[in-house]
Amino acid sequence: MNARFALTGEAVLDRQDQLWLPCDLPHLGRAPGEFRPLSASRAVLNADRSPFMLDYATVGTVHILNGMGVALGDSVIGLSVLHALKAAHPQFQCVLYRSPHTPAYVEAPYSGLDWLTVRHLPWPLAELPVDEPVIDLADFMYRPAFDRLAMIDFFAESLGIVAPSLPATTRRNGWLQHQARYCPAPDGDYTLLCTRASSALRSMPHSVAEQLAATLAGQGRRVLSLGGPPLAAAEDISERCRLWPELLACIAGAQQVVSTDTAIIHLAAGLDVPCLAYFMGMDPTLRVRDYPRCHAIQLDGEGRLAGLHHANAQWQLDYAAACWQLAPEGLALLA
Repeated sequence: MNARFALTGEAVLDRQDQLWLPCDLPHLGRAPGEFRPLSASRAVLNADRSPFMLDYATVGTVHILNGMGVALGDSVIGLSVLHALKAAHPQFQCVLYRSPHTPAYVEAPYSGLDWLTVRHLPWPLAELPVDEPVIDLADFMYRPAFDRLAMIDFFAESLGIVAPSLPATTRRNGWLQHQARYCPAPDGDYTLLCTRASSALRSMPHSVAEQLAATLAGQGRRVLSLGGPPLAAAEDISERCRLWPELLACIAGAQQVVSTDTAIIHLAAGLDVPCLAYFMGMDPTLRVRDYPRCHAIQLDGEGRLAGLHHANAQWQLDYAAACWQLAPEGLALLA
């Protein structure tokens, strides 16, 4: 088995018994052979290896490795579960062990919560508590359940919670409502167009983005764009949205959001903004099942990209580009 692949699905230890995440390894410039799986040295809770349940009514502090991921969308949904736990169990405290290579804009939602502590890796194994629950969420994108369950259900089960017990406000990231009060939104009515995702497979081709912006503008809408190159028929507000409060304000102030499969969809749901969401291969029900104001469009009608998060061959990118040509038809779903 490839050494790199063997180190997915759980946290890892280096030769100095320092904890890392598998996704950190490419940044360290060290051979995979210098690391070993955490499970080889310490038993922790890992739902992928052995499903478990936690009685949070009796738990004080929980430690989560890779809580709640290195992507913004994962973080938003994972934090929804943590906020629900805090609301239900006032004594709940959480310590998250996070990658030092995570972008600042992904770290921002974790700040300002007095019940949540963030520790950046590496972290000595010897300093990981033995008398409090430790949950390993490392590299969860490689876990089969991540492609089988709705994201909120995945995070709930990964933390030892019965997923159906979560309230509807949690399922649509309602905690974000309290985060969007600190900055003014752009003046006037506007549609927010978000074209770029974290992978090329899910990002909107520039020609398609231009066509969508022109069509929206032709309908008399003012279009603001976020991510990707500037568009002739849109005002680019990417610079304005570099900080977390400003990003939330720009989404909260929109009449509607048009977006590719990216974190913006989850933010729009939490802020109760109507959203038209385009998906390329990934099953929309795994992402937006609980978002009543989101219209999802699956562009991969043949299912040739089903389950793919990133392209691993040029034909996949070429096929996705062809699928994107159907996107303008979806604008008919906008109010």
